[in-house]
Amino acid sequence: SDRGWQNTDAEVVNQKFLDLLSKYPRGKFLAFLFYIDPHTPYDPPTAYLRKFHVDPNVEITNWAQEYLLPMGEAERRDIVARYDGEVNYFDNEFGNLMQELKKRGLYDRSLIIYTSDHGEGFWDHGLVGHGNSLYEELLRVPLIMRFPVLVKFPKLQLGGKVLTQPARQIDIVPTTLDLLGIKPEGLIFGTSLLPLISGKRESLQELEYVISEEILQQPELHDIRSIRSGPWKYIITRDFENNEYRRELYNLSQDPAETVNLFEQKTSLAMELQGRLFSELSHLERLKTRPKIYIPDKETLERLKALGYIK
Repeated sequence: SDRGWQNTDAEVVNQKFLDLLSKYPRGKFLAFLFYIDPHTPYDPPTAYLRKFHVDPNVEITNWAQEYLLPMGEAERRDIVARYDGEVNYFDNEFGNLMQELKKRGLYDRSLIIYTSDHGEGFWDHGLVGHGNSLYEELLRVPLIMRFPVLVKFPKLQLGGKVLTQPARQIDIVPTTLDLLGIKPEGLIFGTSLLPLISGKRESLQELEYVISEEILQQPELHDIRSIRSGPWKYIITRDFENNEYRRELYNLSQDPAETVNLFEQKTSLAMELQGRLFSELSHLERLKTRPKIYIPDKETLERLKALGYIK
């Protein structure tokens, strides 16, 4: 929308959704609710700013520039506090939506899936925001599924179950189709998580290796790939400007913050993971050739300006 972030907070999204439900009170529905909270600009209601000790009179007018500039410790704390306020605000609003679904008798009849497209970095690795790395602060997002009460899994205990294998966003559609008994037509990516959820399987071979990708065009052109297997995570980054590679290996069970690069100590393991990564991604040839740089048209540029991504 050319209106940028206006009128897209969680309370507004909830109300629009509930208004639609009121028009079709007894019908089946599929709803995708896209919440922009928390996302830059971090601007929760005043009560949440005060709750996290942010001065509500201080306004950041250009988030695309401001939160990338060098900041002092006090300014960094302010940014994180604003983000915490957004998280808390959204958490309350999502809870309000769940309460409303209960009042309407829909909560126990619905499949509810809660997830996020990415995390957010706050100088964890000298970086802030998102879309600039494949570290856990960006990759690790919630994936919560609540099933209708009519769906019974004998081995699933009351109160739910936490899966130990990493899941992927591409697994959401196969899992949903599997639950509904729908056989997908044509090619579909991902795998159903129902065998893990139901307790029929302890692990899935399809999740033995989890791969992520990111291409950066600013400030320099970089191509980043990662692969995770068990506690081990390998990241390879190509800097196209200097034609250099950076390789990182982390043990997430011992070092969840990814602060100790073990590549030099365990080079053979890293190369084994790299080999698996290359074989899993046939299009990894892009590492050897410069990716095509996308130049947006005038209309797209105006939309990006409205969203605050560019000046």
